[in-house]
Amino acid sequence: MPIIETIPHNLDLDITVDKIPVDSWSSLSIKAEVNKARVVGITLQGRDSIELARLGGIIEIRAGEGNDIELPLYFKGIIKSLAPQVNSVVLTAFDYITHLAGSQPILFKDVVNRNSDIKIVGEDLYFTAANVADYKGITVSGLTQGSGLMANKNMTSLFGHKTRKQFLDELFNFMVAYSSGTNYPDFAYYKWYYAIRHGVQMDFFLPDYLNSLSQPIITLSEKEDNIADITASVNTTRLANSVRVISSNDSNIFADHEDSHSIDRFGVHSRVISRNEINKDKLKQLAVDYVNQNRFPTITYTLKPLDVYWVDLGDLVRVHVPSLNINELLPVVGYMTRISDNIDTTLVLGQPPLTDNQYLDLLVDPQG
Repeated sequence: MPIIETIPHNLDLDITVDKIPVDSWSSLSIKAEVNKARVVGITLQGRDSIELARLGGIIEIRAGEGNDIELPLYFKGIIKSLAPQVNSVVLTAFDYITHLAGSQPILFKDVVNRNSDIKIVGEDLYFTAANVADYKGITVSGLTQGSGLMANKNMTSLFGHKTRKQFLDELFNFMVAYSSGTNYPDFAYYKWYYAIRHGVQMDFFLPDYLNSLSQPIITLSEKEDNIADITASVNTTRLANSVRVISSNDSNIFADHEDSHSIDRFGVHSRVISRNEINKDKLKQLAVDYVNQNRFPTITYTLKPLDVYWVDLGDLVRVHVPSLNINELLPVVGYMTRISDNIDTTLVLGQPPLTDNQYLDLLVDPQG
């Protein structure tokens, strides 16, 4: 079993292909993103290891320190591509979410008229997703929490002929939670995600990063000197600081709202929205809420921290960089770890913005 020497860790890796141990390899990478399959790339060395590699083979990788050989990393996936070289082979494998992507299409319907139909309308989206993910060796036994978000016939994008992954992606577009209270900011909307984070166990998770009481799994900061590099990606695609909401019943009924501070800082980003509503006060409140939620750009941080290869999708990380005016608690939505002579990890932190339909469907109409 190869041992990767790194400071301050001795990381043990146990690698098998079709349950046969791999004795010689030279590099390993694992890439993960929310709502996607994890992808492993590995170079196997020597004739014996090359002979193990085959398309469709099952590769398992366990990594840890000492007695924690199965933690923090356990990958099980299907070999999808091979690139033979002189005395070596580079293979790429995907975890079992790839089964969902390649599954036979299913006709998902808003009514159940056969025993084989998957019931959707009136069901908790969480448990419907678990039912659909229960496929080709994916374990769903840990999916017992529920979301309290119920499916209805207006969720038309759920219906039709879809692979299991296409259905899950549409369903998770509707799995957006709202929280209120003194420990949450106004307009505290945040998304559920899915991923296989360990072995073949499907996980659904809701990073509670907007809760002021939530604690990070780690703080990356200038003070701790544990950040090798940080870049910020500023996306203005969803930025809206001047909004007109028009009644879909009568175009003469509409309401406007704009945020002058955001306009002065980022320029005018206007949007026209249609809503099935004739009450002008409600249209005005909708415009106010929409601008308040979308008046700032979406920022995603990509970091190269030191010694955090064990951080996983959905974990909360605090980034504190006073020189860049950054002090935020954010969820991990992606990572890339490379293991060769050392261990190098890149984290992606942030929260994708809601689409118009997601946000408008979540807004609660004001009373009166």
